[in-house]
Amino acid sequence: MASNKLFQSVLNILRGDSPAYCKSEEEIVNATGITYCYAPVLLVTSQTLIEVLQKFQDLPTPILVHDDIGQRAGLVVLLRAAQQKFMTGKYGSFGFTIA
Repeated sequence: MASNKLFQSVLNILRGDSPAYCKSEEEIVNATGITYCYAPVLLVTSQTLIEVLQKFQDLPTPILVHDDIGQRAGLVVLLRAAQQKFMTGKYGSFGFTIA
């Protein structure tokens, strides 16, 4: 049976103290049958970005990634795209540095 959903998962990387954070978001999203994952990015470091990128492994696609103004979400999505393209046997490994 084909799904009418545009997204299969929502990855919320908002900080819990953000004015845009909605405590009932998980309940609302799950009620639609979409998978929900909360993985706040409190500080952009290589470790937190690696942890968020690992969340993609367990989520059905397509995935909607969001934060409050889109900067962190944009960074995560770009890193995920690069990871998918370059983390193959052909290219070896993928790494990045946060200054």
